Amino acid sequence: MACRVLLTTLTLRSCRAWVAPHATRRRHVALRAEDYIESTANALVKRFKRCHRKKHRDAEGVVLVEGRAFVAEVLARGDDVEAVLVADDVTLDESLLARAKRIARAPDFVLKAASTTDSPQGCVALVARPNLTFPAAPDFLLALDGVQDPGNVGALIRTAAAAGVDGVVLVGACADAFNPKTIRGSAGAALRVPLAAEDSWAAAAPRLAGLNVVVA
Repeated sequence: MACRVLLTTLTLRSCRAWVAPHATRRRHVALRAEDYIESTANALVKRFKRCHRKKHRDAEGVVLVEGRAFVAEVLARGDDVEAVLVADDVTLDESLLARAKRIARAPDFVLKAASTTDSPQGCVALVARPNLTFPAAPDFLLALDGVQDPGNVGALIRTAAAAGVDGVVLVGACADAFNPKTIRGSAGAALRVPLAAEDSWAAAAPRLAGLNVVVA
């Protein structure tokens, strides 16, 4: 089978999964007093808020993962989860939560301040950026040309992952692959697929050498 690279500037509509919170505080993992946060001025909440911005995410080498289902997924996969902030009325499996370096509980208004969404679905986490090696000799790549909407970039990465690509190349003025909206739009695939960002097609050319290009 010929090697392939799929080039696209298509706009897709992203989708989100919602998981209903359940259970009560009595079933939560036992926390120390300092791990219950009641103020948006708390240092951990401020760190989450800083990481809403790309330059701080890049400087710290982290991604912001939002939503109970996505946080449970990265914990179950064994990703390096630096901190998890959980709403009062939400529970996660205790064995999963124990894998995080820090766990804190907070009321909804604090969780909302830490999140980039108005409805963070009960849980947000700071996760170390995955160190995935981009393949030296790929058979199948997706190349995005200037796709600026983070949700669309995420949806395209999600579709590419389902199609079995070896990696995704973001060329030109594409949205940040680790923007929280991209992560949500990708349903977490942006943390599982090797990604590379290049300023131009000239810079991207060595990654695409020898591949047949399919323009969609």
